[in-house]
Amino acid sequence: MENVKLHQGFLKGWVSPWKSGHSGRTRIPPWQENCSGSLTVVEGFFLVKRAPEKMLVIDDDPAFGQIMKALAGARGIQCDWVPSLESLGRVGRVGDYDLAILDYFLERFTGGEIAEYVDVFFSKIPVVIVSSRPDIHAQQRNWPKCVRLFVDKATGARSILDLALGLFN
Repeated sequence: MENVKLHQGFLKGWVSPWKSGHSGRTRIPPWQENCSGSLTVVEGFFLVKRAPEKMLVIDDDPAFGQIMKALAGARGIQCDWVPSLESLGRVGRVGDYDLAILDYFLERFTGGEIAEYVDVFFSKIPVVIVSSRPDIHAQQRNWPKCVRLFVDKATGARSILDLALGLFN
């Protein structure tokens, strides 16, 4: 497999054949013409990894949650913010999202404990743990596999979102 960065307009139009019967060329499907993300080439087939469409933020800081919603919305990503897992209604709703950003310190469950649930039931959803105390990363040695990043909140909401979206490129 070969990963290639796909920029808007790159590969628009005629590309390598991926089905026979044409003059050795075929058009990339219209839904993939103007997308950003990464392109995986597998034996002539092009699989585009898109940015997440839905993102979940669980954080008891309403200001952080609203900032993340605004930043994600500006990038065309639907973002739902809840202050706790209980506010989500049921754990199964986590499966409706493409990405989860969890604060480590919450009232009832820690972000690490929620990540364990995500890892068991929705292991393909990447999780980013955030905290205003960066020493937590050193204390927690066995993060669940779904936890792809630990980011200090001092990094800033925009940088946290950039790092989280970088998981899809």
